[in-house]
Amino acid sequence: MALADKKHSRIYSTTGSDSDKVDSTKLNRMQSKYTNNEYLEDEDAFETLGCLLYQMQQMSEELDELRRFSNTELNHKNSSKMILNCGWFGGSNALQYLPFGYGGTFESTNPNGYLEYGGFIAPCNGSVESVIIRSEQACGNSIVNVHRVYPNNEVASVNPGTGESDVVNMQYDDRSYKFDSFDGQYSSNMNVFNAGDVIFISFDPTNASMDSIATMVLNLDWTNSL
Repeated sequence: MALADKKHSRIYSTTGSDSDKVDSTKLNRMQSKYTNNEYLEDEDAFETLGCLLYQMQQMSEELDELRRFSNTELNHKNSSKMILNCGWFGGSNALQYLPFGYGGTFESTNPNGYLEYGGFIAPCNGSVESVIIRSEQACGNSIVNVHRVYPNNEVASVNPGTGESDVVNMQYDDRSYKFDSFDGQYSSNMNVFNAGDVIFISFDPTNASMDSIATMVLNLDWTNSL
């Protein structure tokens, strides 16, 4: 629905030469009267203008609420979440890179030659919020790693630049387990990335997972995009 034409007109102007212009001296007097609350202290004026003052205060509070709401909405539109899914057959307990680049079903224990299967390009700045894994077998104590590939590099490397999750005990089969709290080997918050970086995710279980699926949740900041 389009915005309707405005109904109000200006009360006075401070520039130009129109008949409603208020010079700086008069404007300062008006401001002083407002600052000193003379419109509240003058009983005769208050008796006449009280209802208008009440309505103007309601309008002022409404404008403050509109400003708050619009700022919140703008900030919300500048950020979003993104979900990626993949599936694979985990035939060993070796650290394996997951096929988030194309959704499945081929994992690899070596990132070399796996860019088009396991990597995805970050369209903007953001972070990996969590990775959720469900497997056919009980994997025991397991870790998920976030591998950030910086410009001028092709694929992920285990060391350095890996954000490592807390250890999660996947003690039951066919249950979903969430991995987060990614801390780096050399610094914290290694789950963050910049626009244009390539991200790999690896899974390091104690036991082979067999038929497995994973969901990754990303936080994206669209104020810093390619």
